Amino acid sequence: MVIQLGSRKFHRPAFGRGGSGGGASETIAHAPRAVVNYIAFVGVAAIAVTTKRVAVVAAPVRPPGPASIRAVLAVRRSARGPWEPNFRNNQVTSLRDRTRIARGERSCRTLEGKVVGRLAAVSASRLPAYRSAVMQSQFEDYLPYLGGAAGALFVTGVAYWASRPTAEKPLFPLDAQALLLSGNEHIRMSKFCKESKEGKFVTFLYEDVRTLYEGFRRGAKESNNGPCLGWRDGPNKPYQWLHYNETLLRAKNFGSGLVSLGLTPGQQTLVGLYSQNCPEWILTEQACYSYSLVVVPLYDTLGPDACAFIINQADINLVVCEDDQKCNLLLDKAPRCLRKLVVVKETRPATNQRAKNRGIELYKFDDIERLGAQRNHPELPPNPSDLCTICYTSGTTGNPKGVMLTHQNVMASNCAVIMQMGDHGITSKDIMISFLPLAHMLERCCENSMYMMGGSVGFYSGDIKKLPEDMKALRPTVIPAVPRLLNRVYDKRYFVLYFILYICNIAYFEYYYLMNNVDLANSVDHLMVSFILTHLTYGDHVPEHVGPPVACCCVKLVDVPEMEYFATNNQGEVCVKGTNVFMGYYKDPEKTAEVIDEQGWHHTGDIGMWQPNGTLKIIDRKKHIFKLSQGEYIVPEKIENIYIRSQYVQQVFVHGESLKSCIIAIVVPDVDVIKCWAVENGIPGTLSVLCVNPEVKKLILDDMLAWGKEAGLKSFEQVKDIYLHPDPFSVQNGLLTPTLKSKRPQLKAYFKPQIEDLYQQLD
Repeated sequence: MVIQLGSRKFHRPAFGRGGSGGGASETIAHAPRAVVNYIAFVGVAAIAVTTKRVAVVAAPVRPPGPASIRAVLAVRRSARGPWEPNFRNNQVTSLRDRTRIARGERSCRTLEGKVVGRLAAVSASRLPAYRSAVMQSQFEDYLPYLGGAAGALFVTGVAYWASRPTAEKPLFPLDAQALLLSGNEHIRMSKFCKESKEGKFVTFLYEDVRTLYEGFRRGAKESNNGPCLGWRDGPNKPYQWLHYNETLLRAKNFGSGLVSLGLTPGQQTLVGLYSQNCPEWILTEQACYSYSLVVVPLYDTLGPDACAFIINQADINLVVCEDDQKCNLLLDKAPRCLRKLVVVKETRPATNQRAKNRGIELYKFDDIERLGAQRNHPELPPNPSDLCTICYTSGTTGNPKGVMLTHQNVMASNCAVIMQMGDHGITSKDIMISFLPLAHMLERCCENSMYMMGGSVGFYSGDIKKLPEDMKALRPTVIPAVPRLLNRVYDKRYFVLYFILYICNIAYFEYYYLMNNVDLANSVDHLMVSFILTHLTYGDHVPEHVGPPVACCCVKLVDVPEMEYFATNNQGEVCVKGTNVFMGYYKDPEKTAEVIDEQGWHHTGDIGMWQPNGTLKIIDRKKHIFKLSQGEYIVPEKIENIYIRSQYVQQVFVHGESLKSCIIAIVVPDVDVIKCWAVENGIPGTLSVLCVNPEVKKLILDDMLAWGKEAGLKSFEQVKDIYLHPDPFSVQNGLLTPTLKSKRPQLKAYFKPQIEDLYQQLD
């Protein structure tokens, strides 16, 4: 059979036995190049698998209809055995071959009706409506080239092209994403809220929803009592769901039970919450909101001392904790004010006795629910200006500080972000997977936004290594993420990307960055850090900025002369004012005055730079504090002051990055001590030679880690690798100030190759 494509003619090969020549690679090799290119450009494919045959089904990208679809199926297995194209002789060589071809063609005609019906149901909205009938006919004639592995390759190659997202018009011009107020302060604000010019910022989206208490109840109506909280009991188990009305009833009962235990309704009562992400976390949170109680989350990385400090400062009488282990951690250094523990899971008799010896009463979560249902205390809903939570910092520079957030603060942040998402906003059909710690505000904001819109939240099983299995079972459409997770996706790139797309059916903006080999995590990192200040605009794929201000605040930059950053150059410390700014630090007016000035501007400590299009880029820190990818804060100068105690260390520069999970250091050894040690151990060489000696490096690193352990550094505060540099930092080489303080930006730039090499080796 002869087919004409353009001005060239190609003989269509006949089909013979698989053993007579021609496999998958030969199929592609003999296919006309024009056809192969055309296949890669226009195809939409599916693989139909049955117990006895594998069929490669192809159709043009044009929305198909029953009358226009012509499907050709390459049947891989018939009743009498395999058959494949015979490309070696390019013709039918025997009666047996002709018989098998006839049988295969009859099978094709039998299956064609089913295939046409299935392809006709494909949604036309996802397929570009352009294709000519002539090219369609030519394309169909060459579909038999796609049998076997070639078909699978074809399917993989066109999957992206067929399902790629179509371009959308941005919500506003991407070259002017923020409004600039007139005046000397160069204040910028969101284009979504024109009233912000008058000092009126977004606080809510719906007139009757101004608190997190009201937001949850709106979600129950929007979802029509749809699924709310999901969990699964173990591997290979499906997700189980609490629906909205049942969640609200249980939360109300638990809150009533807390009141029955003696807690006074109102924002003067603080309740501790120490647990991994689970439905009981949300039940406790909503129970507190039902009676205007204030939630104080605790988390593992705080440590026993910090937890004891928080409980004592906040005068917490009752803590809801997850299990026996967390219960014992609280009992280790329990302050006198702690009188009651409500435990979600079973505790050991030894733990019960230990609590009794300390005068602390233990209750079961379910028992408190039943008690509350019996007493049925009337609810006391909060006002927008009431506290909803006190979120404590990790205590990097001293004791933890309690950040006081009102219902209005959190609601304003959530509504501003939802507003800026436009048509991509959350709906009641969305499902979110919860695995980031609920003790931090990013996850809390995401989940409360889901509840307000009537979405569903499924909790991971508790083991981060099993997160892909949880995602496969849940099939979420919303996944909050942090740089550490995005780095893992980026590193494994295509396999992980297609795996997630397959198991979750997700369309998400990171797709663009992964397919275009752009450092996604660098683009998203500052978004997570400045979540309530700025938000990326959909359609803006330019990396390395955090977007324009959101509609609940305005942003300005102020001079930092000691670091040579000036607002006139569009550089300076990022300051924010609006309805999302926290009230201050709990019982710490001095620290509050340091970060919130008399005009209500919150000085964040981040150094930013305005981009020409109105977006903000984070370029430095006023104080030398940075966050690792897992969310832990690092104070490098504190660590350096400990490592400098080592007799082998003359100078040290500790460095970390928000996209990395650990810190490293540049060390200048003490020349006299190191040379003396080298002579005693028979190691010759100058200091430069000794700096590249593995034994010397191990000696210094081990001694530094020993000093760090003795000083009480946490594991994430200890360096994981070091580079030994023979030349000291000095004023002359530009690495020290005249007062002999380290110039951190200059040190980072000077040792950039060595830093990159250290992280590459660790990775």
